[in-house]
Amino acid sequence: MKIKFILLNICLLVISGCNSAIRSIQATQIPPLGSATVINETATPVNVLATVPTSSPIRYPTNTVGMPSENSCFKVEAEETPLQNVARGTIVLERGSFPYQTFLVDLTLGNEYKLPSHSNQAIYFGFQISPDQNMLAYIEGLQNNDGQFDKMILWVVNARAEVLQKITFNLPGLYNLRWLGDQNIIFYTAQTPKDGSVLLFNPFTREQSYISNDLPDYYTESHLLPGLGWLIEYSPNLDWGVYFGRVESGKLGFLIRDFTYGQTVWQMMDAFGEYQKPEWSPNGGEVAVVASGHLFLIKRDGTAKPIQVLNGSQQTQVSKVSWSPDGRYLAFWNFSELGIYDSQTNQIINPCVSNEYPDYAIWSSDSQQLVINAYLNEGGMLIDLQNEKAYKLLTIPDTFYPTDWMNSMP
Repeated sequence: MKIKFILLNICLLVISGCNSAIRSIQATQIPPLGSATVINETATPVNVLATVPTSSPIRYPTNTVGMPSENSCFKVEAEETPLQNVARGTIVLERGSFPYQTFLVDLTLGNEYKLPSHSNQAIYFGFQISPDQNMLAYIEGLQNNDGQFDKMILWVVNARAEVLQKITFNLPGLYNLRWLGDQNIIFYTAQTPKDGSVLLFNPFTREQSYISNDLPDYYTESHLLPGLGWLIEYSPNLDWGVYFGRVESGKLGFLIRDFTYGQTVWQMMDAFGEYQKPEWSPNGGEVAVVASGHLFLIKRDGTAKPIQVLNGSQQTQVSKVSWSPDGRYLAFWNFSELGIYDSQTNQIINPCVSNEYPDYAIWSSDSQQLVINAYLNEGGMLIDLQNEKAYKLLTIPDTFYPTDWMNSMP
């Protein structure tokens, strides 16, 4: 599983996860359901938002918030606990060694649902739950005789793995996706030729369009992975975004750009020259960025809040940031230690939980619980914020690897 973890992160590095009221996007119709979709990779992207030059200065961090709380460690239940005894909903679960098998597990009823696939040896990418927590979208790659992915299938299913939509694309680069509202999906695809270009797609109406904006000092080369690019994360309303580029003295870092005014409002060098995927809050009002191992919350006007994750001057190395669905909490790892930032109290909750191979924490739909993954013969842990408890989960053979968490169906 550690190998798989590394491979998944490489995929994210190479590819880098709307509002239907946006009227400036020119949509074109896709052929009927089930047919192969051919998207013109050289089509000129639509400039979604007008650019109006301004001279407003870039904002820089001025204060530090998020002091660690004085709360004691969460109580850890001594015995291993079945997940269904302490949680509700439907969890997207990978288990097994190789090949990996992906299921939906209804924690209330105990039912398992195998995800639909076109191939008996399905290879999946980009699992994402819709904002209403009721739909799962993912991509299945179809290999040709040379072992290359020449087609991709977008699946949208409900909590019983019943197919809501199935669309086949002739684009080989659709490895990663993100929901923008409950109707539109944004694909991060390396097939587009312009800086900042992404594919916007509605799986229910089949409307599609490329969108693009000018990204000054955009970073398009990599010494480790030649051709690395397209490292842009648009806000849910597409009005602003954060991307990896050249900042002070040509060094690598993050820039936040307001596309309405054509203005860079914030930038920060990354001392390690590493790209960590920024994470938008559920309402799109701010974005969490990790630069040089430090965590920042930035608003659209460039106002930045550095989050102090430890007392004193101890070293920090933040990674794997994930928002709770209600936008109150932000889970992260500092090295191998789990931390949770509470935006209402401006404090860090420290449940005293560690993991040798940290990965994104998976949040329940009520934002009160989160599951962290496990490797080998360990069953992972569930963190209960409301009751300040941590549960060692009952071992599932080989591997327990939660991917996402959705509502169960009645």
